[in-house]
Amino acid sequence: MELRELSHRLLQLHAKLIIALIVVGVLGGLALHVNDEPQYQAKARLVLGAEDPQDLATAAALADTARGIVTGPQLVGKAIKQVGVPRDAETVAAAIDVNQIGSSGVLSLAIEDRDRQVAVKLANALASAVVSTRIDLLENGLAASVRNLDQQAASVGGQIQKLNTRIEALAAASAPNRATAQLGQLEARRTSLEAEATQIAVQRNALVAQQGQRPETTVTDKAVSAAPVHGRRLLDALLGGMLGLVLGIAVAALREAFRPSLVGGPAIARAVDAPLLGEMSGTPDSWTRAALPDSGTYVERAADSANVDEVRFGVLDSSGRRAARVRMLEGPLHRMRFHQTSDAPQPGPVTGTPAKGRPVPTSDADASDVPTRTGLVVAIPRVLKVADIDALTNFMWLSGWRLLGVIVYRSSPGWKSSAWPGPERRSSQDGARGEHVEVDA
Repeated sequence: MELRELSHRLLQLHAKLIIALIVVGVLGGLALHVNDEPQYQAKARLVLGAEDPQDLATAAALADTARGIVTGPQLVGKAIKQVGVPRDAETVAAAIDVNQIGSSGVLSLAIEDRDRQVAVKLANALASAVVSTRIDLLENGLAASVRNLDQQAASVGGQIQKLNTRIEALAAASAPNRATAQLGQLEARRTSLEAEATQIAVQRNALVAQQGQRPETTVTDKAVSAAPVHGRRLLDALLGGMLGLVLGIAVAALREAFRPSLVGGPAIARAVDAPLLGEMSGTPDSWTRAALPDSGTYVERAADSANVDEVRFGVLDSSGRRAARVRMLEGPLHRMRFHQTSDAPQPGPVTGTPAKGRPVPTSDADASDVPTRTGLVVAIPRVLKVADIDALTNFMWLSGWRLLGVIVYRSSPGWKSSAWPGPERRSSQDGARGEHVEVDA
């Protein structure tokens, strides 16, 4: 199956269904935000007193630290109490967002609220709370480290003092030669403890110096205004429309799978295994010979190729809820007969039989005695269910006629008839065959 034919079947035949589902999807996306209140976002910038990050990963880790601090229930509750507004702590925490600005140590704290002024106040209160908490953490950490080092220094100092006491006691003993080896061990131990005490003092001094060199933890830019937030209304409407499109195509494909359709002349001609003689507009009962594709040339050629005496015109009626059926046209064009012309061998005066050629009736009485080979040209709607072709197949079996071809039609204003490409048109007077076409009206 060609891709173009498949697209015609899905998109043209089921266009209303697909469009309806798209509209439903768009309306569904918009319905999610019917009760939404306008939201405003305020932003503040701050630094957390850390060294400038060397890469994006370090900056992101710093932002995660700030996010973990600012979304804490106690800190959020204190900020709400400070602003003095009736807000739920969990709702406010969910509206907070912290991001790094590039790979720098500057962070952007944003919060959304339905009130402009409340958003600004909450942003500033939360930024100040984060800075205060960060300072406390840094100072507490530094103080704890200094206290730990002071405790280690005191412990080492006590051990050194004990060693000095023992060394003085051994040096004053009556037998110094016997205590010489023990004194050497004690003095070596004292030297090791003194080196450890010196290292602890160096570490403590480095921590104290680092405290003065650390970048300041502060709010660099307070929030002064809040900008409106567009939200997800447009995005959800777009997603709903796309979901409706996918669902519509899926439903159309399912319907076509259970009851496939044919669209267009080429597809119908292939399905009925007959040539496409042309495409027409309007109701078949109103057609005339002059309105046929190329004024009936292709119908005549099909009759000539099948060697039939008579061409009947029918229509495959598949409209309505009734089963499809083939009915014969009753309008201006319902039958075409072929008779020999004057330049062809004429029938004898008595028997009515031509000297050569096939029998041609000379009157309606004689016509009943001459067997007629009949061909059928059937008009078929441009859109047809595959199952409706069975009606045409059954009709051909029962009638015994030859199916000469099909003419595809649709009743649509402005639809121009077009003939199927073929050889050059011949005139209605065919000398080689000696026939003349008559149209019964």
